Amino acid sequence: MLKLPFADERTADAATLARLRARRPRGELLYLDRMLLHSPALARAWGSMFGTVRADPSSASTPADAALRVTPRLRELAICVVGTVAGAAYEFGQHAPDFLANGGSREQLRVVATKDGVELVARHGMPHLFDALEQAVIRLALEMTLDGEGSSDALQAVRQPALVAVGVACPDGQDSELLDAVVVELVGAIAGYNMVARFLRTVGITELEDIAVSKEAKL
Repeated sequence: MLKLPFADERTADAATLARLRARRPRGELLYLDRMLLHSPALARAWGSMFGTVRADPSSASTPADAALRVTPRLRELAICVVGTVAGAAYEFGQHAPDFLANGGSREQLRVVATKDGVELVARHGMPHLFDALEQAVIRLALEMTLDGEGSSDALQAVRQPALVAVGVACPDGQDSELLDAVVVELVGAIAGYNMVARFLRTVGITELEDIAVSKEAKL
């Protein structure tokens, strides 16, 4: 249930409204967008940050410095875990289709759709469904969401070459620096979507929009 009303699109800042529509399929605003419309400055900053976090690093149309270099499937897996553990069903529902679209399975999604499932994978593993890096990403997202920080062990466990998106070039002799950078990017994505989860829950956005992209999230 909403705790604050959505902004009125009829009186919203036209430039901000156009920018938000340009980021969405068919120009349909999400509930999150309709809340952010209250503040054009916040909406612009929000769109800039999360547009970069969500950009496809393998797309030829994406400038090299305009996207994170984290493997998109692992990024979306981490965001789904944040949504589940933080109690932000809306966040999970919006990102579940992207996890599937980037190679995740419905069986994996069913596991991380519950806090018990997330904790089982993070604490004890589930090798028949998640490889070692996926389990490490789940553990890091769980720790950061529950405890406010990830442990040194969790950070080291995600520091693997497969964390880097396919097609990302690594300058000769800089493999270690690239891995450090991509781990930082993953930590930033997890921290950012913890912020999103807290925003959504505080303003009362809990249910998905009745549009096609959200319906795909149903398990």
